[in-house]
Amino acid sequence: LFRSDAPHIVGRLTAFNVQMGKLESERVESLFDLTRERLLLNQGNILLTPGVIKLSGIVMGLDTLSKAPPSLSLSLQAENVDINRLLSLAGVEPKRVQASGTIATDEISLTGTPNELSTRFPFKIYLENATIDDLPLTQAEATIAFHKSNVEITSLLLQLAQGRIEGSGAIGSDKRVALNLSAQSLEIGRAHV
Repeated sequence: LFRSDAPHIVGRLTAFNVQMGKLESERVESLFDLTRERLLLNQGNILLTPGVIKLSGIVMGLDTLSKAPPSLSLSLQAENVDINRLLSLAGVEPKRVQASGTIATDEISLTGTPNELSTRFPFKIYLENATIDDLPLTQAEATIAFHKSNVEITSLLLQLAQGRIEGSGAIGSDKRVALNLSAQSLEIGRAHV
């Protein structure tokens, strides 16, 4: 539907070879509902071979972009996304850490503006079939929440064949990491700690 006094467009968007900042995607697709004031996204997928990030939500304030940033309310969920792809997005050079495997998450519910996003509630992130520096992880998961540019790690679990590491901590807006870790039955020489 399109009226010049109240434009309203509903449809399906499919775009190939999309670059959004550091993120490059083979394909982005979503159902959408667009008015002057808002953009509603539903059943969205960002294809990152291997893996996909599912997306839905709303962007409000499109009619006032010249005065203020838009307000976002988004739900994301990662499935089978390559660890190295996400590490490079986070600025970790693959030469510093040898990692393999995939990442999956629970639903991540975000709210705020593009430069000041926060999670509504903590979410879990899982590493699957993961190795770090050739050391297999039999279980790896963390519960994370963030507010603007501060990340809170409420729980961290790394289960190795030769031990276990548990912890919690935070990453501040200055990128400083503060972790409280405990290890059980861990062979230090093998883990390269």
